[in-house]
Amino acid sequence: MKNNWWENCDWHTYFPELGKRLREILASKPEYILWLQWLVKQIMPKYMETFNIDNWVWADIFHYKSIDSGLDELIAILKPNNIVMVWPSYLKWLLWWVFIEIPDNNCRLSYKEILLEIKKNIDTGCVVIYCASMMANVLIDDIYKYKRDITQIDIGSAFDPYVWKHTRDYHKDILTRLDTTWK
Repeated sequence: MKNNWWENCDWHTYFPELGKRLREILASKPEYILWLQWLVKQIMPKYMETFNIDNWVWADIFHYKSIDSGLDELIAILKPNNIVMVWPSYLKWLLWWVFIEIPDNNCRLSYKEILLEIKKNIDTGCVVIYCASMMANVLIDDIYKYKRDITQIDIGSAFDPYVWKHTRDYHKDILTRLDTTWK
């Protein structure tokens, strides 16, 4: 099913104030490491020229690792840590740590509540993993300003196929691999 022009691929509405915040964050040249999916660079090359993206990290690494061999290594690295997961209810069964649920749709409308919940659940050295659509980047910036001695990762949709959710084209390859592995 094709999305409307005012929605992203997860059917989350593009909120003008969210877009404004994202542009402000990029223009501020934050000190933390920024990640970029190269698809964005291809789709909006002129817009991306506005921002210095030379030092950004390739965000698709989780996608390709997941397609190739799964995310077991990532999970093994993360498991011993104090983890806060900020993601939708359909990923809740992957719960190993603190879980902060976001709405499956238009999570931006619950931003303040989610931000407060994250602040209540983080402490020094913890890792916050986001699967929170466009809102993740704004949450990361606000939490960075609040507490810098933590690690934050926007994992995107990388865990979706592990709950049999096909939300991206690359998930087809993972689901095929999982289907043959689990038979």
